[in-house]
Amino acid sequence: RNRIIFSTASDHVVRGIYKKACESLHLDSSNESTLQLFIQYEGGETFWHMDSLAPDSNNDVRKRSILFYLNEDFSGSEIAFPYSGLKFQPKKGTMLSYPIMNEYKEMSLLTSHSASILTKGKKYMCYFDYK
Repeated sequence: RNRIIFSTASDHVVRGIYKKACESLHLDSSNESTLQLFIQYEGGETFWHMDSLAPDSNNDVRKRSILFYLNEDFSGSEIAFPYSGLKFQPKKGTMLSYPIMNEYKEMSLLTSHSASILTKGKKYMCYFDYK
């Protein structure tokens, strides 16, 4: 995967997207975040994992992931949340958001996930770390 990172602190367009996403999820958008843009190539997959609770340089930890899917001219790459029993096929213009901590502020197994092999095309997506 290739990735490009944009900051909400330095890019007003990225800040606007972040504010709109937070509004739609009823979240406070006053904190800073980064938008990471990914390109996943044919044959790529994302193995089972949990999004990180590692603190950033300001000692803030991610509470939620907010993903956007930017295209749908690909095959495969279905997202599975095995402990929740949920599967999701990304489509252009879709936002997927989930908490990564449980009510005790611990990593939640319920949001551990993977993405199956991309069998055709390229997948473009981006995400915010909500802190």
